[in-house]
Amino acid sequence: MTKPLTAQDYTRRLSRVATYIYAHLDEPLDLEKLAEIACFSPFHFHRIYHAAMGETVAETVSRHRLQRAAMHLARGARPIADIARHAGYSSPAAFSRAFRAAYGRPPAAFRAERLSSFTP
Repeated sequence: MTKPLTAQDYTRRLSRVATYIYAHLDEPLDLEKLAEIACFSPFHFHRIYHAAMGETVAETVSRHRLQRAAMHLARGARPIADIARHAGYSSPAAFSRAFRAAYGRPPAAFRAERLSSFTP
């Protein structure tokens, strides 16, 4: 069992990492850099992060990038290929697969659904 002060310290450290991830979504985010921000070894950071957050760093980054992509899709006509590239995917097909897995529908259908809900 973790001591209360240790849990608070870990929470504070992981909060710094979460803030950094969100502020740097357009950059490569490697485990070593994030571990350094949290003041943990990479191995320990990976274990602590996964236990506390319920997902790996890569899953967190992917989830945030897909959420941002969903906002872009819902807000307008920016080409899906551009949104895919901005989300870090090498091809629209890879983006479409990941988006469908996360949102249950392909990006174009998601966009059409969102835009139709705003039509008077």
